[in-house]
Amino acid sequence: MEKKTINTNKKKQGVEVFVPENVSILYSDSAFIYANDFGLTIDFAQRVGDTKKQKVVSRIGMSKNHAEMLVAVLQKKLIDMQVSDKGREK
Repeated sequence: MEKKTINTNKKKQGVEVFVPENVSILYSDSAFIYANDFGLTIDFAQRVGDTKKQKVVSRIGMSKNHAEMLVAVLQKKLIDMQVSDKGREK
């Protein structure tokens, strides 16, 4: 079993995340988001061949609070990637 440690807050307290060996990374061409008063569901999908069809490969549901935290973390990671990319251009 592969073990990964991530930081969850500014106090540097890590959380151990165990990724079973049989869990694979799924590629997504698109995401469809459905929301209500309680939270949201994101359907990650892949395009089916040369058609306009999409096959959902994963569904993730979360509360509004968790969605807001996810957006913040994704935004930070994307900014970090941009800074890293600019550093490599020099």
